[in-house]
Amino acid sequence: MSPADSVLDVNDRQGVLCIQLGSRGGRLTCNVRFWYQDKKTRGLRPSKRGIALPAGSLPQIIQALQKVVAQMVSDGAFEFTAEGRPPKFHPDVYPPDF
Repeated sequence: MSPADSVLDVNDRQGVLCIQLGSRGGRLTCNVRFWYQDKKTRGLRPSKRGIALPAGSLPQIIQALQKVVAQMVSDGAFEFTAEGRPPKFHPDVYPPDF
């Protein structure tokens, strides 16, 4: 892992979410992928659950994600409880077939 890597503990039984800079086809990418603990080696391994985003598009992607979060806050799906703590998610705000 490089100094630009971020590891987010998302409390997922299947592993942790890792965000890393990389390259694909000579282009800089931002890889967002779940990693799981290998049962044999006990080390972390990348899963198929993830996406490689073009690094040049990150500002637009962040802007779009901020709009989605703002809508979810407006709808009551996110509740901010304290400074520095992650928001509480209320999945029941949206119907299952949303």
